[in-house]
Amino acid sequence: NPAILEMFRERDSRPMRDLVPWAGEFAGKYLTHATQILRLTRDAQLEAHLRDFVRQLVALQDEDGYLGPWPKHYRLGLAGSIPYVGWIWDTWGHYHAMLGLLLWHELTGDAEALHCARRIGDLLCDVFLATGRQFHEVDACEMNMAPYHSLLLLYHATGETRYLALAEAIEADFAAVNAGDYVRTALAGQEFWETPKPRWESLHPIQGIAERYFLTGDAQYRRAFEHLWWSMLRGDRHNNGGFTSGEQATGDPYNWDAIETCCTVAWTAMSVDMLRLTGSSIVADELELSLFNSGLGMMSPSGRWVTYDTPMDGRRVASAHSIVFQSRPAQPELNCCSVNGPRMLGMIGDWALMRSTDAVVLNYYGPGTLNFPLPSGVCSLEQITDYPRQPEVEIRVTPQSVETFILVLRIPYWSAQTNVTVNGEAVDGVQAGAYLRLTRAWQPGDVIRITFDFRPHYWAQGPAYRYQDWETEWRVIAPAPGKIAGEHYLDLAKITTLPDAVEIEGNTYTAVTMRSMGGGLDFNTLPGYRQDLDMAYAFTEIDSPTDASVPLHFCANFHTRVLVNGHCLFARPAGGFDGDVTLRRHTVELPLRAGKNLVALAVTRFPHHRYWTASLGIGTPVADGEREQLTSIYRGPILLAFDQRYNTMGPEQIPGLDARTLTLEEAANDLPYPAWLLLSARDAAGTPITLCDFATAGMTGNPYRSWLNVRGTAPAVFSPENPLRSVRPAEAESMR
Repeated sequence: NPAILEMFRERDSRPMRDLVPWAGEFAGKYLTHATQILRLTRDAQLEAHLRDFVRQLVALQDEDGYLGPWPKHYRLGLAGSIPYVGWIWDTWGHYHAMLGLLLWHELTGDAEALHCARRIGDLLCDVFLATGRQFHEVDACEMNMAPYHSLLLLYHATGETRYLALAEAIEADFAAVNAGDYVRTALAGQEFWETPKPRWESLHPIQGIAERYFLTGDAQYRRAFEHLWWSMLRGDRHNNGGFTSGEQATGDPYNWDAIETCCTVAWTAMSVDMLRLTGSSIVADELELSLFNSGLGMMSPSGRWVTYDTPMDGRRVASAHSIVFQSRPAQPELNCCSVNGPRMLGMIGDWALMRSTDAVVLNYYGPGTLNFPLPSGVCSLEQITDYPRQPEVEIRVTPQSVETFILVLRIPYWSAQTNVTVNGEAVDGVQAGAYLRLTRAWQPGDVIRITFDFRPHYWAQGPAYRYQDWETEWRVIAPAPGKIAGEHYLDLAKITTLPDAVEIEGNTYTAVTMRSMGGGLDFNTLPGYRQDLDMAYAFTEIDSPTDASVPLHFCANFHTRVLVNGHCLFARPAGGFDGDVTLRRHTVELPLRAGKNLVALAVTRFPHHRYWTASLGIGTPVADGEREQLTSIYRGPILLAFDQRYNTMGPEQIPGLDARTLTLEEAANDLPYPAWLLLSARDAAGTPITLCDFATAGMTGNPYRSWLNVRGTAPAVFSPENPLRSVRPAEAESMR
């Protein structure tokens, strides 16, 4: 996108270019992912383009080493916030520029790129090293701490001690300014989501902790980094391999807030460092999970856009739409996610084939050829396979001459029964969740065949319900424009009976009776509806014969609060874009008491949005003897999903499945834009249902689901040996 560099070229022009605070990251993120893809593909056209891109980027560096899009007076945030822009993420932008330039230099040997990165490092040292100025002086400090990582990489590449000294100063600031306190809190065993800065941007300075271990060998850095990675995996890696909820760690892998593309990219980069650090096959399994599900799922079929949010259930929306506020004239598709998403593919080259102290380690399975050097010359590993669609992988080992070396194969933890042969002879000692070491005198023509265990395995979230549209009568009150702050104007906790009218700041507002039809509550149909209304309160009653807990499955366009009998159960954005309220992405348990219960909704509307609606469904429990679990189904590393494009029913009518009898067979895949993997199954009553791979689900804009009602499973506890919490039916029975 031309604006990536033009914003640098016009940084001191008047009027000042209209930019988002993190605009300086775009060039570096783009260069990083494109360089990684070039490293993987060696595409000549891409290489020529990138050489020109780097030439232009280096030429745009100012005399003092500055390489960002902001005017002189505001650079590095030292003059405070910019009017109409706010605090700028300038050191964050320079971090990404350094990262891209160092990768480009490593791949091509381009001396000018390394010199440009050094000049950025020198600028940061001149401004912050022993000057009394500190990175945390500007807002969003976890972002601005990111050069901790790139300065250590620059020190490794150059040996310049000033870069190490500044990195050490940033590390000292972690705890001193409550910027993240990453090392101390990790060594104390604190969960990442409980730390001062659990946003996703913290992962980049945390990568510096691993780099500190690589440089020093100090075990405290290794312990801290490993603890943080496992904490993130346990609490914030979702069923699709995506990371965080609403751009930060919450400790809840079932949280329905947005799973941002940039968050999953950062998680993958951190996981590459974890694999380098530990050599654990479990980490490589995680990289595969994220790549084949969320990583490919965030991509559009055309390649022209990525998502901002790749939800577990819902719809995929182009980032150019869902974060359209980043759009500017002549650059509608340019945003933080579009320049970062392709890095998921580029990073395959970071972990596909690695070298340990005494062996070559194959982590990635998929069609293609991977080459590595031996004393006798280049050896190739050609994979003839349709993995991960099919469980068989054939690897043709071709050294230039007979040579003895150790080849290590990753055996995923979900593959309980794996068969491996070399030249037709069975290999013993194959163990799930570990590496298999093959030591032999390899010669051209040797063939390894692997058959993985593709029986379905299941991550059961917990008891689930069938949902039906909640059609009930509501009393709706819409205050005058400007009365939006909810509790400040109307204390819902004090309303105990179904109101006919309420008083807000001396004004009386009469309730209007509305009915939620098909589960939809359309505030646009309010009598006397005005476009500038921005708040609505809705009340209804549930008459319960006994004390009970009833689940409410809902979605609203804007910030929503749900209360029962004055007790607030939910208060945050409820998801959906531009009127799409079919998602019902949030679930809350309504604690009902015997008798009448008052349910209240408070929905805030953004004036510039056209639609103003909510969609609600009430769950009905399944008999205990046939209890269904809200469950994700996996076939190998692939998460399966329901997409109504391949079915005759909608997402709210998905039949329940039974893991004890479920069989999956390949289905006819003859629709335009076919699925990557399409499987047919039958529900417990014999009704046909078709499932596709998660990466394909929602490809054409359809709603999809990856959490399905399944019998015959049981929730498994997270463990380092089984971080996916997945089991097979026989294992589930033993857990009951």
